Amino acid sequence: MIHYSRLIIPATAIAACVALSACVTAPPDTSLAEARDAVHSAEADPAVARFDALDLASAEKHLALAEDAERHAATNLEDHEAYLATRVARLAQVRADEGLAQERVAAAGGDRARAQLAARTVDAERARDGAAAAADTVRDLQAQLAGLTLEPTPRGVMLVLTDDYFDAGRAQLRPGADRILDSLAQFLVAHPERRVRVEGHTDEAGSPAADLALSLHRAEAVRMALIARGIDPVRSEAVGYGPDNPLAAHDNSADRHFIRGVEILLSDSRGQIASR
Repeated sequence: MIHYSRLIIPATAIAACVALSACVTAPPDTSLAEARDAVHSAEADPAVARFDALDLASAEKHLALAEDAERHAATNLEDHEAYLATRVARLAQVRADEGLAQERVAAAGGDRARAQLAARTVDAERARDGAAAAADTVRDLQAQLAGLTLEPTPRGVMLVLTDDYFDAGRAQLRPGADRILDSLAQFLVAHPERRVRVEGHTDEAGSPAADLALSLHRAEAVRMALIARGIDPVRSEAVGYGPDNPLAAHDNSADRHFIRGVEILLSDSRGQIASR
């Protein structure tokens, strides 16, 4: 029976970026002053705290590390941490803007219904296109991803990390996930036009709140593991669904017990990922 792998990354995994910063090859494109401006701008925006407090906290930690490196004259580490602080802070503001836009749509009454209908129509068209594209390209991607098991879906090509790749009931990735994440990161470095969406899932064994939190933390753990391997934070996102969308929905009946884990969706060559 094939075990698919899905990815999740918690905010606590940001510490891995510090330990691995010397190995990250992404060139810095920002200064410490710009990092301070980006983080302070995000902190001053109330919408950021409402819609993406996790990335805001990550940006603040990277800024603190950059400032500490400045005090110790560690120029390379300072540039690297300032780069991450800037990018993650800007990502948090983008997500805050998206959250505000969704609220405006929700308040629009009838306009919301029409927008949802239009979005579903677009999603259906993208799904059909994505399924055809995934079927055509999955063999090529399989070879480039060092033999990892990929699954073509209507939303694109998917890599699944089941519950086996995490400590029981926790978001901590086990060593067995390293090979998968290394191969995926190498692929993303070689294909800068690609993005990933990490979606976490659980069963209904715990409380709804605990299940939802676990699914999100696991998705964030996977996302941060990719960032630690040099992948720009803006090229990935993490979402937790709890028990609402179990992994088994993609498997046959013999695999129904493999419902806790993470899906990693690869974008198409334009960086697009179809929504659910």
